[in-house]
This record gives sequence, structure tokens and C-alpha cells, in this order.
Amino acid sequence: MMKNTLTDKQKEADSDLNIIAILTILSFIGYILFQKQILDFSHQTEFPVWIRLLFLATLQFCVAGLGTSMVMIRRKESWKQYGLLAKHFLPTLIQTATICLPLLLFFICRGQIHSYLPFQSIPIAKEILTSPFPTNVLGFLLTAFVWGFWEGFNYVVIANKINCRFPSHQTWLDYGALTCALICLMIHGMISFHLHAILEALSVFILIYGMLVIQKRTGNAWGCIFIFLFIWNAF
Repeated sequence: MMKNTLTDKQKEADSDLNIIAILTILSFIGYILFQKQILDFSHQTEFPVWIRLLFLATLQFCVAGLGTSMVMIRRKESWKQYGLLAKHFLPTLIQTATICLPLLLFFICRGQIHSYLPFQSIPIAKEILTSPFPTNVLGFLLTAFVWGFWEGFNYVVIANKINCRFPSHQTWLDYGALTCALICLMIHGMISFHLHAILEALSVFILIYGMLVIQKRTGNAWGCIFIFLFIWNAF
């Protein structure tokens, strides 16, 4: 579809995607360039845990949240518009749980499940939990909001914008879910030709593509957030 035949909604989505892409790419490049320094700082215990947490949370939000939040504010869009509602909540969670199975089976077969703790792969998550009250509670809630809620919701907004801009005429093809799944694989470095890497990439692709297809069909986004709260970064 040529740009001069786009609907007003598609033009808005086109502009929104440009904003999201620019802010996300610039933030991600900054993280890649200073990754070693960022990780080193996160482990420097001479700095208070709150300073390190807020620093990491800000970086994470810039990569997965800043662009979509700016677009939502600009368009005055509501949370409910993207599926943060109670309708179809239980069916969405049940369907979402089924698409988690391939990744869980991969982890079990690879012997990668030694313990379960949401967000344990985040550099200072365990340090936050062992901190005194109320740092442990408030710090964990902030972690859950940035790395859990908003990262999952970020995919929902992006997929919605892509589907608005590039509507699919095939029932089996979802451009938004496809793009987000491929972006996830690239960002997390899962592009490889080793067998175990291919299987992991396939299971992650099923997870991300599946959760967004379910969200689109049920109109409920809590399944996507569930994955990033309780599955992603938990093993």
C-alpha cells in the first residue's frame, strides 16, 4: 500500500512507529556501547542499591517503554484500548500458559532450571530481595513494573501499531506479532545455527508470537504481562 493511499489511522500509526523506533534504537545503541560499564556499576556495592536500581530501571525503560509511553501520551490513548481489562482474563491466561510450554520444556531438557524466582536474571534482583524492609518490597515492585509489566505491555503497543499500519489479509499471519518476535530474538542474541540455539529461538518465537496473537484475538493483554512477570527472566 502506497503512502498516499493510507488512511488517517495508518498515517498516525506510521508516525507512532517512527517515534518508537527512533527512541528504542538510540537507547539500545547507548546500552550496547556502554554495556560493560553499566554492568560493572550495577555490581558496585559501595553505591546504594536504590541508586543502582533506578539507574538500571531508567535504561531498561528507555529501551522498552519510553517510545510507547510517549506515543500513548501524544495520542491520549487509554490502557484499556490495549487490553488492560478484565474481559476474557481467564481464557487469556489459560491460552498463554500453553504457549509457555515449549520454552519450559527446552529449559528442562537443557538442565537450565535450577531455581525459580521472577526477575532473578536481572543483575541486582537478588540483592534487592535481601535488602531490609521497605527497600526489598518497593525495589521488587519497581523491578516488576519496569521489567515485567511495561516490557510485556511494550510489545502489545508495538504489535498493535504495526497491525494498524500493515493490516494482514491472512488469518494465519500477524505482522505485529511476527515483527515483535523477530525483534526479541535479535535483541537477545538468539540468532544462531547451533541446534540448541535454534530450538531455543524457536521456543521464544512461539512464546512472543503466540502471546500477541492471543492478545489480539481475546482483546486482553494480561497474558503478555503474565509472561514477563512470571516466566521471562525467572529461570
